[in-house]
Parts: sequence; C-alpha cells; structure tokens
Amino acid sequence: MNAGNIIAIIAIVVGFVTIALEQFFLKKREIEAREYRIRRKQYDVLLRRIVKAFHTRIVLKEERTDDDKLEIDNAMNLLYLYASTDVVEDINKFIDLLNQPDKIEEAKEAFQTLISDMRHDLIKDEKTVEKIEIFLEK
Repeated sequence: MNAGNIIAIIAIVVGFVTIALEQFFLKKREIEAREYRIRRKQYDVLLRRIVKAFHTRIVLKEERTDDDKLEIDNAMNLLYLYASTDVVEDINKFIDLLNQPDKIEEAKEAFQTLISDMRHDLIKDEKTVEKIEIFLEK
C-alpha cells in the first residue's frame, strides 16, 4: 500500500464518521425541538385551564365544576411525561392551594412560581433557545 491509498482510506473513514456525527446531532436537535413544542403546547393548554379555574374561584367566588377539574387533570397527565419535576410539583401545590378557600394568597404566589418554573423549563439556557429557534425556522 502506498501513501496515496492510505490517505484515501483515511479520508473515507473521516467522511463516514463526519456523516454519522452530523446525523446523530441532527436527530438530537429534532427530538429537542419536538419535545420543546409539546411542552410549550401543553403548558399553554394547562395555563388556560388554570386561569379559568383561578377566575372561577377568586373572581366569581364559585366552586370549580367537575368538568373544570377533569380538564386540568387531563392537561396535567400529559405534562407528567414532559415537564420538569419543579413544574409538576408547582402545579400540584397550586391546585391544592386553589382548593382551600383560606389559602388564596398562597395560591397566587404558587401560580407566580409555577409560571417562572415553566419559563425556565422551556428556556433552559440561551444556547438551547438559539438552537431550537434555528431548527424551528427550517
């Protein structure tokens, strides 16, 4: 084997390794983007239902209906798969406080914490956000 053949073999191997790595990272970005979209959608659905329940409980001073409770439970069930542990704990704490008439102020604070943790869960760091935005533009 001469030097030209060795260089050609090395170039082919490097080419295959490069393609494999590109495909791996592309797939990883696709998965991150898909999970981001799912979390974002489910957070939106849950927040709409929570705001409705909050309005019913605080402003209208009425008890939540079974349908309202079921809607929130359904939204939460999907989030158990994708949300961070902090968000799941915040949701449970908020719902528990919302069901206690004497804990309304604490429920408001829990809601603020929930929103903050959802934001952090969606936007873990600036580099991740940039990668996701670039991928979503494609």
